[in-house]
Amino acid sequence: MPMPCHLSVTGKNQGKIEGSCDIQGRKGTILVYDLDHVVEIPRDPGTGLPTGKRIHGPLSVSAEVDRSTPKLYQALTSGEQLSEVVMDFYRISPTGTEEKYFTVKLDVLANSYTAKSS
Repeated sequence: MPMPCHLSVTGKNQGKIEGSCDIQGRKGTILVYDLDHVVEIPRDPGTGLPTGKRIHGPLSVSAEVDRSTPKLYQALTSGEQLSEVVMDFYRISPTGTEEKYFTVKLDVLANSYTAKSS
């Protein structure tokens, strides 16, 4: 079963960038369909010991085209700083209800936006 993730974005100029989610407790968030992020720690091939600090690769998020889309385009094309970006991850608890169990707060510099249609 996919793990739901909801994105909350606040721009320094535009304020809260509202998504179209209407689920109670997550209203105004952006439903994330796909997330891609690589974190690596350089290691010595002979010993396997770390040789440097962790390296974060680009983080890519795929979401529906919704009411946040024009504002995200505006933020990117105007160079607006995103003052807060939060990803909340949900899972099914042992009792069978959905619960938030993981939150990631990002320090973000958005540098691209791609619109795809399938």
